[in-house]
Amino acid sequence: GEIIGVDYDTVERSNLNRQFLFDENDLGKLKTDTTREKIKNINPEITMTTYNLEITQYEQLLPIIKGADVVLNMMDQPSIISLRWVNAACVKLNIPYYSGGVNNQFIRLERITPNKGEPCYDCSLIHNMKSSIDFVFRLKAYYGQTLSNVNTGFAPNISLLTGLMIADITKLLTGISPITKPVITFDLVSMKLEQWNHETEALKSCPTCSGGLHQLTTLEELLIITEKERLRA
Repeated sequence: GEIIGVDYDTVERSNLNRQFLFDENDLGKLKTDTTREKIKNINPEITMTTYNLEITQYEQLLPIIKGADVVLNMMDQPSIISLRWVNAACVKLNIPYYSGGVNNQFIRLERITPNKGEPCYDCSLIHNMKSSIDFVFRLKAYYGQTLSNVNTGFAPNISLLTGLMIADITKLLTGISPITKPVITFDLVSMKLEQWNHETEALKSCPTCSGGLHQLTTLEELLIITEKERLRA
């Protein structure tokens, strides 16, 4: 019965092909204000709180998401580090969270459940850097980048992503049926949907979920940890 939303953007015409709460009458308005108004019109019994805030570090999220049952992360800028912020905040407060996206004709969504023996996002980064030097090069190239303002998101594909996500969140919150495996991929060309387990377990060397998180480590520090992992292997 309670939704908390965070954004700092205004509604633009380019949003209207995929962000269904908005229309041309909303252009130039804050997304937080507009969303709160539209949601309350749909269901006035819901408590809707919004924060017009640009997130620049994980600590900002702690007072906002404290007490939440689940977090949906749709923040994609700056690249990769924004997901690390959400990951760190949810790990620190022990809150399950979902993230996902559409890459051309491929949908991927993932559920992280802290303190369930599952890896956090930083565990996955360390694992992938350890497994592939190409991944390290790609990570360095995209880390912290603000990507092009041109968004190729196609409304039906976004709807599939959010539909899959909300369906699993509903099962997580209500227990109405078993939740899926933590990773779901959907090939929009072949229409093949698959469920996957995480590629690694929680890593004892992970500075984020192994306990005592205070300050988020830098990419350089993650690289040092990865190299130590590689030497131990």
